Amino acid sequence: MDGAIAMAYMTLEAVSLGLQFCWLGWFQPEKVRALLHIPEDYVVIAVAPVGYPAAEGSRSKKKTSEEVVVYNKM
Repeated sequence: MDGAIAMAYMTLEAVSLGLQFCWLGWFQPEKVRALLHIPEDYVVIAVAPVGYPAAEGSRSKKKTSEEVVVYNKM
């Protein structure tokens, strides 16, 4: 849980600095450990590539809450 909280704040900080951030939860920890020379006594819980975008992107239009929330229906 502490790792998830740390990653959430890292995401917010990176975006506030104009960086792109992608939290990867599916990866092979032992391959990451070998690639980055991480000591055996550390646990790799997530991977997050961070960097400036190569090109300016745009966000897709978000749906309104009325389109995604349902009240009192079975």
